[in-house]
Amino acid sequence: MTAKWVRWLIAASAVLILAGAGAGLAFALSQPTPIERAGAECAGNKPLLRLSATEDSADKPAKDNAEGLTDEEAGELFDEYFDGVVSVEDGGQTLIVATKPQDDDVLGVSSLALTCVQESLEMPKWLIESMGQTRSLDGRLSGEWDSFSAQWSYHPDNGVNLIIVQK
Repeated sequence: MTAKWVRWLIAASAVLILAGAGAGLAFALSQPTPIERAGAECAGNKPLLRLSATEDSADKPAKDNAEGLTDEEAGELFDEYFDGVVSVEDGGQTLIVATKPQDDDVLGVSSLALTCVQESLEMPKWLIESMGQTRSLDGRLSGEWDSFSAQWSYHPDNGVNLIIVQK
């Protein structure tokens, strides 16, 4: 009777371990990738809202600015500058940033999305500086950090075109 009881305990323990492992795997697979998180944080006018947010205002409702608009309403004024700038592709493994050309975005508002992505993915300073120094004559350049690889180009008529892939 004792051996039967021990076998039953071993079988029950194995079932519980397998169920826990399955639940853990399901949870891990349901979590967004770093690329998906960066896309969600930096798409639309969120980079502008992120810029206007302060540490102590994160839990407070949007405040009125000098023009009497909430942060959300002010962000909507710049929607056209952020439209299509950040997109997530390939099942969350690729992030594309395409800033607006200088003629369409004289103030460089769409470049806030690029900065947001760089911060969100913790891009190293050397790579950010390399991107900032890119000229249209340089063609397409590339770099790698952590589990990411990036390719980018710049032209004043097209803006910055950046592709980040999670390895």
